Amino acid sequence: MPEEALDFDQWSGVSLKLLTVELALMDAKHKRRSEGATGHFQRSRHSKEARSESASPALAAKEVSSIGERNRSRLSLTAGVIGIGVYLMAGGLYLGSGLVVPYPWAYWLWAVWIGGIAVLVSVFRRSPIWTPIVPIAAVALWVTVVQIGHWLLGWTA
Repeated sequence: MPEEALDFDQWSGVSLKLLTVELALMDAKHKRRSEGATGHFQRSRHSKEARSESASPALAAKEVSSIGERNRSRLSLTAGVIGIGVYLMAGGLYLGSGLVVPYPWAYWLWAVWIGGIAVLVSVFRRSPIWTPIVPIAAVALWVTVVQIGHWLLGWTA
């Protein structure tokens, strides 16, 4: 029994040492990467400052424009998320179509709504600010189909 415990202790000690060495190597690698990126940034910033002192207003303007871009990006992303939420709510209209529309037509409306999800994702990836237009178009299409069906085919609730 004591020999087995000794072997386990030796094994766990060796594995702990290996783990410590591996973590130290990973930490050193991470420090080299971060120092390399920071060093490059500092060199380029100092060289710009060394060229002329008049460059600082231009740098400040670039910083302000990047803040504006970040805010626009947040606004765009917010509009995209709101558009997705509204599209999911518009799905309630499409799901409830079975109460107003005969089922062969309701299946087509459901297929259109599911296809609209692909359009929604595509628009969200390209430019999220335009995402709210997709649910507006989906609701307009649903109202148009139901209204035309009511007028021409006599669909009623």
